[in-house]
Amino acid sequence: MRGEWMFKPFYKGTSRGAIECQKCKSAFEGSVGFNFCPHCGAPMTDEAVQMVMERLEALNENRD
Repeated sequence: MRGEWMFKPFYKGTSRGAIECQKCKSAFEGSVGFNFCPHCGAPMTDEAVQMVMERLEALNENRD
């Protein structure tokens, strides 16, 4: 369920590289400061996974 950032050191000729979401393959220059991928919304940290699980549990509780 959790995605991972992959560092691409020579992404499209950049001098400092980029990070790429393993789920959607979108790349971003800069640091890995996102809890969720800005493109596909995949949770990228343990904290983000916990947030998603809490939301799913709340939805399931409201269905009953």
